[in-house]
Amino acid sequence: FTAPASTGNYTYNAAFADTPLYNGATNTSSVLVNRRNITIEPADLTSIPATSTFTASALLRDGAITLSTRTLTFVFYSTNTAVTNGIGVASTTFLAPLSTGTFSYKVTYPGDALYNPATSYANVGVILKPTVLEVLDVPDAVVGLKFTGTAKLRDIELGNALVLSTKTI
Repeated sequence: FTAPASTGNYTYNAAFADTPLYNGATNTSSVLVNRRNITIEPADLTSIPATSTFTASALLRDGAITLSTRTLTFVFYSTNTAVTNGIGVASTTFLAPLSTGTFSYKVTYPGDALYNPATSYANVGVILKPTVLEVLDVPDAVVGLKFTGTAKLRDIELGNALVLSTKTI
């Protein structure tokens, strides 16, 4: 048997024909067709610099079949929605927190006439922002006299464009 394509209560009939040894019989019973279970597979993320924008994504599947055009809700300090594409993947962006550590985001599907609701979680590993320290040459120091040296701490993620701190000693 194959269950109908939509949920609900259905009936089916069974019949046994007369034989030389047994009387025939018929009976009717019911079939309750429930919604299907689905799987949400969100991606774990590592090495996301603090306060950086990152992309959270999830694959929505019914067994081996990926599900497109379904809206997923992502929660990570704020709530975003995204629609699954032709290969069943939905994605959205969030801002990583200022603190480092391992955090989680939640992905939910509310369910519909065919599929049950589903929820899944994934990890986001947040690390310190990458920096580079630029120390400038001092081309004209004189023996026994004070000189000025300069160091600049730059945010690598911003393409070395942002000087976070400059120290002159």
